[in-house]
Amino acid sequence: MKVYILAITEGTWMFPVGSGKIYKSKTAAYKAFEKYKKENGGGTNAKILVADNWHEEGERN
Repeated sequence: MKVYILAITEGTWMFPVGSGKIYKSKTAAYKAFEKYKKENGGGTNAKILVADNWHEEGERN
């Protein structure tokens, strides 16, 4: 099972957005992400990260 979090990334640092809530589905995380962008003018570097090692889904390390 994958879980997701919204976070602002800056270099090697990660800062959870809002309360740092963890989402069980990517759909729920995406809805929260869209709400966050709308509330903050869309000009943020927030991302949806996967919990296994806090990376963007699809990244290969």
